Amino acid sequence: LTMAEITTPWLPPFGFDNVMVTTFFDLVGQGGSTALPLLDANAPDSMAWDLAHVARGWSSYTYRAAGSTAQRQGAKLGVSPEITANKEARTITFFYRGALLGVDDWAGTRIYVTTWSSSAEGDYIDIRPEPSQWFFGGGEPGEPKILDEVRRAS
Repeated sequence: LTMAEITTPWLPPFGFDNVMVTTFFDLVGQGGSTALPLLDANAPDSMAWDLAHVARGWSSYTYRAAGSTAQRQGAKLGVSPEITANKEARTITFFYRGALLGVDDWAGTRIYVTTWSSSAEGDYIDIRPEPSQWFFGGGEPGEPKILDEVRRAS
């Protein structure tokens, strides 16, 4: 991903602050889910995702759609992609090993990437009508927690 800027004032081990990147994979031939857990949104373009990855400067994890709801992420897989951040190039790179994630073939996979901000504890921060130091303003609770999005069909 190419970012407008990468900041590191909190010295995160993965090399990027103040953004939570959530990636959803719609694998060919699997059922999947349309609700995007904890984002108050649904997947676009009739996408039914099967595998998700959440990354921020201090944590990274993957989980499956099975057991996920709009309010809850599914069971975590215990594996994570390799993450590289290059502040000067403004890039964050994720390298996913299919064998570790139970994916034999990525062909035909649709990918949906979103960004938002996280709390110090790793939760998606709330949106509120009025802005404040630790929350986004200008919206109502329950509105989608998506600042940027990238859609890709492989």
